[in-house]
Amino acid sequence: MTATPYKAITWGDEPITSTKLAQMTNNDQWLFENMPSAFYNASGVVKSGGIKVYGGRVSFPAANVVVQKKEVYFGGRFSTGCSPVVSVGMTGGVYSRKQCIVNGLNGKDVPDATGFLLTVMVWEPNAYSNTFRSTCYVDFIAIGW
Repeated sequence: MTATPYKAITWGDEPITSTKLAQMTNNDQWLFENMPSAFYNASGVVKSGGIKVYGGRVSFPAANVVVQKKEVYFGGRFSTGCSPVVSVGMTGGVYSRKQCIVNGLNGKDVPDATGFLLTVMVWEPNAYSNTFRSTCYVDFIAIGW
């Protein structure tokens, strides 16, 4: 059954009607058909349910340096033991000749449920204008459980 568009319903003092019950059922079906789905397969864990997605943007200010690092914390969004898959990409600013590296916090190789260390560096340190000439933005999406 394909659901019709979601329509909010309210339950006030009026009696429960078959129309409202049908709309409630339709809304449930619509939510099922339109909810995001994801699959997690990393660090020996395979999951197709209970997946969480978290995204954000990190800014690196203009500076006369070749490397900048920032710690990104998930704020308890992922379960203990989860090693979220983190994907990053640069947006806005002057981003040529720069690369991003994602590591875990406290010297770990990969992110954990706590967060990750994001490093942005100029990959041609001897080239002209090899520093952060303007603010650089890095967007990230983390998928875990």
